[in-house]
Amino acid sequence: MAVENPEDISPRENTSSEGKQNLFRILRKEMKGDSGFIVVEILGNKHYIEVKRDRKKVILSLGARKGIPLSSVELLLEQDQFAGLDRGTKSKVLKEIKANVYELINATLPSPVIFRNSFLNAKVYFYEDGLVRIYYKGRKYAETTVGDEEDLKLKLLDVAREEGLDDVKAAEEVRKFLEEVVASIKPFTTKVVIGDTEIRYADGRRMKAALVEGSEAYFTIWVWGEFTNEEDVRVVGAKPIFFKSDGAVAEVVESVPAAAPAEVIFLPLELIRNCVLTVNEFNELWKEVGRINKGEAEPPTWRGVFEAIMSKIREYVGAEEIIYKVASLFIIYTYFYDLINHATYTIPVGESGSGKRNLSTFIGALTRSYTVTDPSEASLARIINTIGGVAIIDETIIDEFMRRFLNAGSQKNTPITRCNKDDPTKIEVIDPFGPKVIVCQPKDLAELPQDTRNRSIPLSMVRWKGVFKREVERGEVWSIIKDLYLLMLYRWGEFKKTYEELDPVVSKIFGGHDRDKWLIILTVAYLVGEDVFKDVLTYAVGEYRKREGVSEDVQYVINGILRALSTYLVSIEFKDDWGLLKSGGGDKRSDEFKLVEKIVEEVNGSELLDKSLFALTAKGVIVANEGEYDTEIHRSLATKIGKILRKGELPFVVDFDREGKERKRLFKVDINKLTTYINNYELEVPADLDFALIKKHLKIDLESLVFDPEKILKSVLQNGKSVRSVQSVRHEPHEFVSKERLNDKENVKTTQADTSDTLDTSKGSGETISTVSVSVVRPQDVYRFLVSKFNGSCLSYDEVVGSVAKEFNVGREEASRAVDDCVELGLVDRVEEGGVVKLCIQD
Repeated sequence: MAVENPEDISPRENTSSEGKQNLFRILRKEMKGDSGFIVVEILGNKHYIEVKRDRKKVILSLGARKGIPLSSVELLLEQDQFAGLDRGTKSKVLKEIKANVYELINATLPSPVIFRNSFLNAKVYFYEDGLVRIYYKGRKYAETTVGDEEDLKLKLLDVAREEGLDDVKAAEEVRKFLEEVVASIKPFTTKVVIGDTEIRYADGRRMKAALVEGSEAYFTIWVWGEFTNEEDVRVVGAKPIFFKSDGAVAEVVESVPAAAPAEVIFLPLELIRNCVLTVNEFNELWKEVGRINKGEAEPPTWRGVFEAIMSKIREYVGAEEIIYKVASLFIIYTYFYDLINHATYTIPVGESGSGKRNLSTFIGALTRSYTVTDPSEASLARIINTIGGVAIIDETIIDEFMRRFLNAGSQKNTPITRCNKDDPTKIEVIDPFGPKVIVCQPKDLAELPQDTRNRSIPLSMVRWKGVFKREVERGEVWSIIKDLYLLMLYRWGEFKKTYEELDPVVSKIFGGHDRDKWLIILTVAYLVGEDVFKDVLTYAVGEYRKREGVSEDVQYVINGILRALSTYLVSIEFKDDWGLLKSGGGDKRSDEFKLVEKIVEEVNGSELLDKSLFALTAKGVIVANEGEYDTEIHRSLATKIGKILRKGELPFVVDFDREGKERKRLFKVDINKLTTYINNYELEVPADLDFALIKKHLKIDLESLVFDPEKILKSVLQNGKSVRSVQSVRHEPHEFVSKERLNDKENVKTTQADTSDTLDTSKGSGETISTVSVSVVRPQDVYRFLVSKFNGSCLSYDEVVGSVAKEFNVGREEASRAVDDCVELGLVDRVEEGGVVKLCIQD
């Protein structure tokens, strides 16, 4: 497609302020697809050069010279209008033309804007490549570079003068504007000069979906509509709107402190529909933001959004309850993915007709997603590098490039580079980071790269009877999508802080990629509620255990060894009481003694305390696990266990031999090596071991390897640092923030979006925002307070509730609920003494 001549290019005389003609000057250049143009000024005369890219060739046209290859660029000037140029001048002009043509064809995408602001009635754009453009009165008014600060000042002064300011006021406006620029963009202010070489700062920071800067976060929300650009031209496409949020107030801003897309992107709406909001949707979202900012409404809660998704997903997908929960948590997470450095994937996997595509379609409809149908399309790179979001991928298109895309996409700052197929000298960069949904059949799951499977959460789908909707209509889920955006804008701090707090706890359970992916989902689950957290944690550990490279038989053997070891240590600890145990006499421990006696007959612990060597028979493993040994039932099992211990090449089995009068075959186990094996494979140990005795005699802590959701949850609540931002935020009307906060926010203005089909976010209402945050009492905070004040004491229930109500300035009903939660979670013990309920507080 040829690019039309943008302006009259008839020759005209143009001189500099000194009266000298410019030898060569670029007035404008633009490239769309494979066609573009350069408007140049040569010795004061204006010329239009057409540029076309035809595979590896670049074709130029100027005046009567048409279809000239770039390699023969000198032919462009072999025309009558350039007859007056001497050889040296032609050489310089041709060199400039070639340099600008190369720059044009290698700039498929515009350089990202790193700062954008208004100067009086002009718009000033600072680009990552150092270019500065000033748009004024509906046109591009001037262009300069970051490096030429004096030229920028002069151009801004010209704008101020055209606005009617005198030189003194104009200079003051320029000074204030440049101070804001200096505070906002490092490339403008930081440079090192070495000889004739100037090196400018460039940190390469880019923003797609979100960026955290101190106590504030910036978010990109893409809007599809008709926009009026700086040159007063109406264009249709997707444009980024930037929000800044501190968790209490969300506002539209012109710029973000990093390189970010700023121009309208021309992509088919059907390709990016889920990634963008229409003008009407944005207006509705923006009105709700205004209500929350003013205290007229509260931001959505984690629980509320989660339950809304759970309710809606049942209409479209048939699956187990845990699949609903994990999918719903994944949907919520996708709105926060750019706040952390790694991403997770889900894999709906099942046979034909299992509903896996229904699930992926539902996830896609509620997230900012795009469907990957052809990984070779250039539009894929355009979407990923600018809009980002959730990639919905069908397993049928996974080729070598897509494998790289999936492997690199879970870690931030791991771009994929490849050569342009039409021009091998040009390097293309794709940023694959972000959550993904991979639709897969069981037979194809094994074909996925191992790293990709490890980074993904499988959602196993089976055929489910029922009537389910097929197509997810945008209108039916819009209210949920709107709440997801609001959750992102107002509760991003809660997500980030909780993620950081849970990291050390989850890292004790999972390792490697499992830690990364489940930490993300468990973060959202914890914010939704403890019940969801426990359910998902149990599911996560179950999935984790399935993947471990230890068979059920080996796990059975290890469990038996540990139980036999624990029982043997019990026999040592209570050897003085054996007479009492053996006689029975109504003692409750007589049954325990019988089991101890059976196991002791099958073990030899003579080297245990000195060398950590423990010997036992295959029968001993069975007795320890089953509590008995039946020859008819267990003979074949004993034979299998014997083979595993003798031929299984288990590193902790160091020897075996026959001992005693009965010549029993005993297998010698190195307990230290067994512990290392358990740790390396991250195996779960039985919960019925006497961990205290094992730690006392062998100095080994096995209790930490027991999976107990209740215990882990208690650890999260009890040992986690204070997370104020995890508490719910309530916005009350007619109240104001602190005086200091108000001073910081006094210049914040809301922007009311136009309700017409054309969106213009420059229109402001001049309305000042004021809010107040109120914390809601949570069990972990109550527990910390009680321990700090009453540790080691038992108090009446009413006394505890009264203290909590007074400390947190809440009513007794809310205080009572918080105390009941502490009891239910096991943080506080509830006892009855003489018919009086008391609560015992112990750190």
